Amino acid sequence: LAITAMVTGAAVADRPLLLFAGALVFAFSDALIALNKFVEPIPRAGLLIMLSYYLAQLLLWRGAYSRSTAHAA
Repeated sequence: LAITAMVTGAAVADRPLLLFAGALVFAFSDALIALNKFVEPIPRAGLLIMLSYYLAQLLLWRGAYSRSTAHAA
């Protein structure tokens, strides 16, 4: 529920597209965790989960940073 709220909030907010992309990738990372744990083991799950998690963090940071620097100027 919290991840859905984050993605929805990022989609409707007046924010850069990078924040929305980061929220989507973060949701994808969490979905991989759930699928791997509760449905069926995913080959190289650890690698896929961590790559998508760090990509999400990068996109969220860049989106927030670009927004804050635009307001500072």
